[in-house]
Amino acid sequence: MNEPILYDKDMKRLAYLENATRIGYTKRHNGLWTGSFELPADDPKNALLQHMYLVELRDSAEVGLFRISGRERQRRLGGELMIAYSLEHVLATLMDSILYRYHEIGGLGIYTTDVLEYILSHQNVVNWRLGHVAFTRQFQYSWENENLLAAMFSVPNIFNQDYVWRFSTVNWPWTISLRRASNAEGPEIRAGRNLKELQFIEDPQYLCTRLYALGQGEGVNQLGIENVNPTGEAYIDADTIGTYGQVDRVWVDRRYEHEENLYEAARAMLEKLKQPRIEITVNAVDLKNITLVDADRFIIGSPVLVKDIDLGVSYESRVLQLTKNDVNGEPGGIEITVANAPKDIAGTIADLANRSRINEVYSQGATNIDSHQMADNCDTSNPMSIKFHIPVEAVFINKVLLNYGVEAFRAYSTAAAAGGASTQTSSSGGSTTTTTSSGGSTTTTSSSGGGQTSSSSGSHAHTVSGQTATASGSHRHNIDTWSTTNSARHDIGTTHYHGFASGYARTDYGGSHTHSVSGVTSNTTGSHSHSVSDHTHSVSIGNHSHSVSIGNHSHSVSIGNHSHSVSIPNHTHPITYGIYSGPTPTRITLRVDGVVKSGYNNVAKLNETEVNITQDLAKTPGGMIVRGWHEVTITPNRLGRVNVAVHIQQFLQSKGELRL
Repeated sequence: MNEPILYDKDMKRLAYLENATRIGYTKRHNGLWTGSFELPADDPKNALLQHMYLVELRDSAEVGLFRISGRERQRRLGGELMIAYSLEHVLATLMDSILYRYHEIGGLGIYTTDVLEYILSHQNVVNWRLGHVAFTRQFQYSWENENLLAAMFSVPNIFNQDYVWRFSTVNWPWTISLRRASNAEGPEIRAGRNLKELQFIEDPQYLCTRLYALGQGEGVNQLGIENVNPTGEAYIDADTIGTYGQVDRVWVDRRYEHEENLYEAARAMLEKLKQPRIEITVNAVDLKNITLVDADRFIIGSPVLVKDIDLGVSYESRVLQLTKNDVNGEPGGIEITVANAPKDIAGTIADLANRSRINEVYSQGATNIDSHQMADNCDTSNPMSIKFHIPVEAVFINKVLLNYGVEAFRAYSTAAAAGGASTQTSSSGGSTTTTTSSGGSTTTTSSSGGGQTSSSSGSHAHTVSGQTATASGSHRHNIDTWSTTNSARHDIGTTHYHGFASGYARTDYGGSHTHSVSGVTSNTTGSHSHSVSDHTHSVSIGNHSHSVSIGNHSHSVSIGNHSHSVSIPNHTHPITYGIYSGPTPTRITLRVDGVVKSGYNNVAKLNETEVNITQDLAKTPGGMIVRGWHEVTITPNRLGRVNVAVHIQQFLQSKGELRL
């Protein structure tokens, strides 16, 4: 018997549910499995079954581990009282944890394994660990307020190869693996062998041979695939367009924020939509429980061949769903759904976002314009530079426009301040310099016709017939006749003497006295006086001239080794206010992120408006404009002034950090 086994939340076994009936399950390809069973209302083990407790279901071999997700009490005809339990696979435990707010991971160097590990690292309780991952893609992903299960299931959605999720719940923590879907030939369902009932549906309602793909955003800002599509078109054509004609569809999934991811997802979507959708529902016999041969085992996600010669059906596709309603009461009964595309994939043409329960928690955004202005003086060595930042929240860059104008250099004041200093202004080893040179000359300085001058006064000498009389001091001579034959010296003073040469005799006289001479000499002793008649003295100078004669000669100045110094004390210079205009450049060179813009290398474009520099901005290897800093520089050919304005039109999504 395939009786369920009950465990608590910590995987402690509590009981075997031997009275359980109508044990069933549904396995879905790359989806959440479900199960169910019933117990009589009076079974005492009902008291053990609580919500979120675990139940292991078996069908010959292990089916899987489920948790109790619902309970329904029933009264049936005949008075039978039953309790029906609903189950969901323990994969649903990943729905208990969320990626709160905005999360982004992936891109160059970040592989599928890294992305899945990142998601599992956010489990509240680590119930799951990552097993084998068969893909090494480097797509970029983002989620906002999403549960971990939905996030994990979204990772391979954009792959253009078939994949299948595999689970193992034998050991805890449980293991989840992402593998390539098998293309090996599977069991055969054929009329007359194991086919009981068959329903074959062909539905061209969602047929598409040309798919337009749109991602996040709105209007002209909505993400498209033109930049990454090899054809440069906004659509992808299927290889069945020749068979069915051009059938256009628009697929919108705003979860996609990056062109590369959107393009790959669109290719995978078109592959499933390029043919009319075929769905086959088969009520068959599960021969595995009878033959015990693995070749008769139906495996979710693996191919199966359906044949009915009478209906003209021979179709092979993957098993999308397996359902057993009663593993004990009808062990061979099984319902199989085979289709070339899941119904939910086709339904995304109408509204994939709603089916995935994601759109309502995804933030959108709005277009805004961010402006940056700057004006500064510059020259060939110091260009005008303006930096601006594009945030990571920018989903789409509509355009980046540059406006600039070149003007004359401008200064607003002059000022200086300096400390004292001693400055040597000259230094010389000395020299001799000839300043004049002449051959000499004779110069007359005065010329006169002569003249006679008479005077008498003060101290003087008298010469009489060869005799000399000298008188000094104040005195008076009264001479009427002067005659002598003897040389005599006559000195008159306060004390003086009279002497005569003949038999020289010296007579000293003192005091005041007077001499009266009348042909003879009288000597008077004591105070006396001399009386001399009035007379004059005269000097006669004849006509004559004076001259100075200077011979050939030169003058020289000799200056020895020396230096001069100027000492300036500490001082300041006051500011002189005013606006001063200088030169104006005649040519400029424009660079965007360090690269010269085409057509703007040393050109006479001095005033430009709305220069589109969007495509000149630095880009990632994938061709997306770098989110971060960018720089525009304008280099003039000489000193000048440049005014710059940068306007960024972008579509921003509100991703935000912690709100304070």
